[in-house]
Amino acid sequence: MRGTVRKIILKNNLSPGDLVMLTAAVRDLHLSYPDCFDTDVRTSCPQLWENNPFITPLSEGDPDAVRPGRGTCAGPDHCLAGRGASSVTDGGGDI
Repeated sequence: MRGTVRKIILKNNLSPGDLVMLTAAVRDLHLSYPDCFDTDVRTSCPQLWENNPFITPLSEGDPDAVRPGRGTCAGPDHCLAGRGASSVTDGGGDI
């Protein structure tokens, strides 16, 4: 039985390579916190998300959906270095 589930809509219109990294982040979010999130995306390459088991279609107008602000990259570290890739998966994209 699912407890309180947070709804998240992620938006990213960067290059396909950046979106592949977003697939890894979504996958690891759901593997680390099973049944805690309903996640949807709005990206420039929707084909990358087809058949992704971690995506739940959410309405853009859903008042319960959180839309995180835009992050920034400040430094030479790999985009997945801060999330401890070895703790959940190998850190690769999930397409």
